[in-house]
Amino acid sequence: MAPERGGSDDGRMTDPTSPPFPPSAPRGPRKLRRSTKDSIVAGVAGGVAEYLDIDATAVRFGFVAASLLLAGLGGPLLYLLAWAIVPEEGKDVSLAAETLQAKPWQQWGHHPGGANPTAP
Repeated sequence: MAPERGGSDDGRMTDPTSPPFPPSAPRGPRKLRRSTKDSIVAGVAGGVAEYLDIDATAVRFGFVAASLLLAGLGGPLLYLLAWAIVPEEGKDVSLAAETLQAKPWQQWGHHPGGANPTAP
């Protein structure tokens, strides 16, 4: 028996005029950000997982594997580096960039070049 218009063999109603899949929204270039939703320490693994569209657990295992393969320092070192240079979700500037823009050496009375421009 053939299905009636607007129906299917399994009894579900379908709209014959709608496309089989909804059109996807236009996407701009993806940006790597630290996740605020999938965060255990700083959101690095969650952000990498969202960027690569994979499970965050796989990324966390990758950090553990890097630690084991690189004498215990690889994973934590990569994580700390990513924490400093990857902006948090909703921000455009990383922690490292914020720190450099704040010029903390001026508060300490030092200049990064060694000379103190405020000295007499």
